[in-house]
Order: sequence, then structure tokens, then C-alpha cells
Amino acid sequence: MDGIVYVINAVRLWFDGEIMWRTLLYALRSRPIAVAGKRGYYQVDPVDL
Repeated sequence: MDGIVYVINAVRLWFDGEIMWRTLLYALRSRPIAVAGKRGYYQVDPVDL
């Protein structure tokens, strides 16, 4: 279930124009907690820190 939420969060950030295509591919491949975007960083992992 967490994997699906992770993918949805990453694709939503890309669709909204917050991250680039290259960053989306990196996020889907490596599954980091957060990724760099246009206005700072964005938490992709649904787990609260």
C-alpha cells in the first residue's frame, strides 16, 4: 500500500510541475524520502518523520 501512495505522490508532484521528469524517474527508481524541486524539497515518502 505504501508503494502505491509513494508513486501517486511522486507523479502528482511531476504533474503539478513541482519536479522535473528526471527527478521523477530518480524518485521512482531510488525511492528517497524527499526530492529537490522548483521551490525547495518535497517529501515523497508517506511516512511521517
